[in-house]
Parts: sequence; C-alpha cells; structure tokens
Amino acid sequence: TDNKTSTTTSTSDDDDDEFPYHIIHPMPSLSRSYNSFTESGIVTRWNFDEGEPFVAGDALGEIETDQGMFELEAMEDGFVARHLVKADEALVEGGGEGNNNDGGDQIKVGVPILVTVAEDVETFRNFVPPTGSST
Repeated sequence: TDNKTSTTTSTSDDDDDEFPYHIIHPMPSLSRSYNSFTESGIVTRWNFDEGEPFVAGDALGEIETDQGMFELEAMEDGFVARHLVKADEALVEGGGEGNNNDGGDQIKVGVPILVTVAEDVETFRNFVPPTGSST
C-alpha cells in the first residue's frame, strides 16, 4: 500500500448523549498530487474486525480511489466499534436519507465508513451515524 491517511470526525457532544466518546471516520479526500483530489472511493479491506483492538499507527483498512490505494491510519489506540461500509461494497449500511451517497459505484468523500471507540464496543452494535455527520 502506497499512502496513509487519517481523517476523522469526533462526535461525542451534547447532541449524542446516548453514546460514549467515539470517532466517526468518513471517507477521506485523498490525493497523490496537490492539484487533484478524489471525490469518492471504495473500502477494499478492513484489517480489524468489529470489537478488535488496535493501536495508533495501525492501518485500519485500505481504500481504493482513482489515485491508487491508501491506508486508513489510526491516530490513537482503541477498538473498532462498527464498520458502516462493508469491504468491496459501495453502499452505506443503514444509509437512508442524508448519507450523501448516490448509490453509485463508489462512496463519496465525507460519508461515514467506520466508528472507533476507546471502550464500550457493545453500545455501538446497532449504531447509525446522525444525519449530516461528515467532514
């Protein structure tokens, strides 16, 4: 794998009191050059199953775009709480209105793809990101 990326959106504020601190990872905007950014991509592989621990620097998964293959890098230690997108599938699980994905071949930048937590993985078993949770 050629490049690493780490784009996250933290959502543990007052609007989300029923869930403990967690991080929603959106599909990142990736680029091999400074003048050309991707608008979409596909998660080709998750390196950790739901419930598995990881440490900062681990590659949580691989993303393929028209720019090449990239690794989604963990910025802090934690657990994978929920894959919101299955590997090699373009549609967001439980997507519905506001998921910013047109149902095409790829997932648009900003669409939530993964939830990680420091603890309490079971709380997120049926988690669906709030509408508008994107970068």
